[in-house]
Amino acid sequence: VISPQPGLVFRGYHGEWTELPDFAALAPVEEGVATEIGLGVTQRREALGLVFSGYFLAPQDGVYLFHCRSNDGSKLYLDGEEFINNDGLHKTTVKSAIATLKKGYHPIRVTYFESGGQEDLDVFVEGPGIMKCPVPARMLWHVASR
Repeated sequence: VISPQPGLVFRGYHGEWTELPDFAALAPVEEGVATEIGLGVTQRREALGLVFSGYFLAPQDGVYLFHCRSNDGSKLYLDGEEFINNDGLHKTTVKSAIATLKKGYHPIRVTYFESGGQEDLDVFVEGPGIMKCPVPARMLWHVASR
């Protein structure tokens, strides 16, 4: 039985990449709990990698549309599967995907890197009773490690 707490765990990395690295093989330089998916968790803006992980809480059964906007690369994983691939060096680009979800907690992970120039990272959701908006804090949860 999981007892989730508010927010997603985030880990920050420093490095130069042209596509998303294997973050599991790297040592984070900062970590904490974030109430939103975005660049507000770190002061760094160049040569940066971020990983957000935890659970998306679907408030009811239904069809949810996710949008991942980033400059440079990002990926969104949902229920353990790669769900949105927006990887590589590129200007701000939005990729979207639809998921039919049951009410409850769904594992979510967002990976991101910024090489240089403009930086951007946002994840939006829309679904039953939810107008398109950045994923609200009330839908982001994690399980604290013991």
